[in-house]
Amino acid sequence: MIGAATGVWSAMPPSSEIPSSADMVIDQALDAEQLQEKYDVLAADGEWGEHPVFRMPPWRAEVACQKTLLGYWAWVVAQFERADDGESEPEVRADAEKEEVTELEAADPGNQGS
Repeated sequence: MIGAATGVWSAMPPSSEIPSSADMVIDQALDAEQLQEKYDVLAADGEWGEHPVFRMPPWRAEVACQKTLLGYWAWVVAQFERADDGESEPEVRADAEKEEVTELEAADPGNQGS
């Protein structure tokens, strides 16, 4: 996000957009669909919603580097899970994401990314 005053890009949201710890606990309990519903309604002019902590630029970078196959909101859920587990090893995270992708594909067999 580009700061209005500085014109410099920053991955951190303005402090007014950073959720309280109570909001983060609530978000942590939500699944990808619920998070999308929560934040899409907050987006302006039909834009995509974005989580105030787990922003889209890092997700896009992971997609571009083929470090994740997850959609944005599933990736946000994985970030919460990763933080809970204290996980930092990319290989472990990649295995967890493969498992989540398998679960998501099994839940929606018509959406196999053709």
